[in-house]
Amino acid sequence: MNLEDASRWRSTLGRAGALFCIVFLLSGLDGLVAQLRTPPYEYRALPGEALYVNGPCSPDIQSVSQLAYESTTDGIRLQLEGLHSGFWLGGAMWRGQLLVDRGLPAGAYGLVVRSGISPAEKPFSVFVIEVYSDAAALRQASRSFLVRIFGVTPWIVFFAGLLLAALTFFLVYRVSQERDALLAGLGRAEIYRVAAGEGGREVAFGLGSIHGVGAGDLVTLLNQAGERIGKVKVTQVFEADSVGVVEMDLTVKPGFLVTKEI
Repeated sequence: MNLEDASRWRSTLGRAGALFCIVFLLSGLDGLVAQLRTPPYEYRALPGEALYVNGPCSPDIQSVSQLAYESTTDGIRLQLEGLHSGFWLGGAMWRGQLLVDRGLPAGAYGLVVRSGISPAEKPFSVFVIEVYSDAAALRQASRSFLVRIFGVTPWIVFFAGLLLAALTFFLVYRVSQERDALLAGLGRAEIYRVAAGEGGREVAFGLGSIHGVGAGDLVTLLNQAGERIGKVKVTQVFEADSVGVVEMDLTVKPGFLVTKEI
């Protein structure tokens, strides 16, 4: 890989990484908004589908046989499977499956879970089950833009975008290392840090003692167009990096080059 190829690949990969970051941020926002807009008691299903559900119950419930439920239709049944402790707060909870009959017409139905030993108590859970005629209708009713338009859950896109962004920026790092090595072979380096210093602007770049740079040396400063715009006086030298100072009134940015050749 030559210097031109390395520069082109770094630029292309950097733009791709930025695009993947936008994708995973927007998909995460889409998934979060859809989740916040969906009440915890609302479920959506197709005829013939089974949905895993859970809800709170009182500590005096010792088995699922002490629970009861009421449904607004015979086409939706609750199959209670067991009791467990809540993950966050540790309260008593039940779990089970909502079973939707295959022939159930589309519509909104209700289901209530209450104590079977104290039926007069306030219900533990109240659910609204939206049943749709087919998968297309279910998708169009989604509160997620990605689900409605592309039929894919936003969290899949989120994690895919995150992984691709991480991979892309890793490749940018590797290509940047190769590019820096090629520049150093030509006696050049890219400025990677600019800060205010005593008597001028302090810059750091990737040429050091192994490249023949010494304290007190003057190296030429080039802008991103490759034009000579001034000099950098080297003040500190390390093995593969150096720090220098330029005049305060001279415009210098990360990405500018220094060179020993001019």
